[in-house]
Amino acid sequence: MEKDSGIGQRAREEVLKVYLDAYEKYHSEGNRIGMAQTLEKIGDVSTSMGKLHDAYSFYTRSFEIWREINDKRAMAEILRKLGIVSHRINRLNEAQTYLKDAYALYEQLGDDQGIAMVLHELGIISSKMRNYRQAEEHFSKSLEIERKLNNELGIAETLHELGNIYAIQEKYAEAQKYYFESLQLKIKLKDKVGEAMTRAALGQIYLLRGDVEEALDMWRTSLPVLEANGLPEAKMVRDWIRSSTSRMERERIRKSKFMEIHK
Repeated sequence: MEKDSGIGQRAREEVLKVYLDAYEKYHSEGNRIGMAQTLEKIGDVSTSMGKLHDAYSFYTRSFEIWREINDKRAMAEILRKLGIVSHRINRLNEAQTYLKDAYALYEQLGDDQGIAMVLHELGIISSKMRNYRQAEEHFSKSLEIERKLNNELGIAETLHELGNIYAIQEKYAEAQKYYFESLQLKIKLKDKVGEAMTRAALGQIYLLRGDVEEALDMWRTSLPVLEANGLPEAKMVRDWIRSSTSRMERERIRKSKFMEIHK
């Protein structure tokens, strides 16, 4: 549910150097809060650079300081980030533990947005572990909170994830319903990349339900955005367009020959 800042790799390296210098300054002054905050920021930049093991280390060091200070809000946020990083390095059980600990703290704090974000991440992990019933429960609870908070971006993203869960289970009518609702919100929010991703998913559902032309329309609309943003899904969508177009052409030829034979 978190978006990349979009800054380039060189800029990230410069930001990282600034934070590392700041950490040394805070450390020399004995400023524990400054140290904890800066370690978290270094973890954030490391995550955005794909240096996930480094991020894990910095978040862990930050958490240890926040725990000594007993700042529960900061602890909850770091635990959530540790859960996300652990998920991305495929330590799924560890990720669940961090996220459940974060959930407990957010609950103590009455932080509904924090709870919703944790449930969303737990849903993704449960899906990856093929526990689809649990994933659906997590996403449904997250969606309920996002609707209460009127967080339209969170609603759109969670609807998409619920669509994924139903698609995996071959419940295509339900998947289409959730994807379509997600798509409408993303169009409203002008979330072009999110819209393209949901169009790509909807295209697959239309194909599986036998509507090749509607599938192609979804994919052809999504492809330029995916390509412009350098997303790996672009190749997948190009392959789908190519194979489905070939299928339609073969069907057209077959029907043409059938009509000639039966003139």
